Amino acid sequence: SNLPDINTMDSMDSMSMTGCSCAMNMKSYFHTGTCECLLFEKWVLNDGADYFLFATVLFVICALRDGVAIGAQYVLDRHKASKYFAPVSCMESFFDMSFYGILVCIEYAIMLIIMSYNIGLFFIIIAGLMMSRFIFYPMTIKGNALPTTCH
Repeated sequence: SNLPDINTMDSMDSMSMTGCSCAMNMKSYFHTGTCECLLFEKWVLNDGADYFLFATVLFVICALRDGVAIGAQYVLDRHKASKYFAPVSCMESFFDMSFYGILVCIEYAIMLIIMSYNIGLFFIIIAGLMMSRFIFYPMTIKGNALPTTCH
């Protein structure tokens, strides 16, 4: 009765031969390595090339994070610049909603990737966010807007 299901064993053996298995790969401690299952079951980093590509894309997304926040703040500030109360146009509302949605997706994805506890990805995220601050902080000073953050 305590024997594993043969179908489960077959699928696990075939996954281990082709690369990483997401079923047995959840570690809740900081670790290294290039074998990770991230965000979706099919997003598996099997080797160094996959890891490098994902890390590069992750760095770019993190580096643009404050730019998205500044874009949202710009839309809001443009509307506030009017001395009189003016209704928000549908287009301004759409842009504000879009920037906000993108920002929330970026921040939750960052949080979930950090929760993979992969040290390399953790430092890629930190470096990307530092780069974002370096690139976009002068805009926040000039525009008197401070990007909001949840991390």
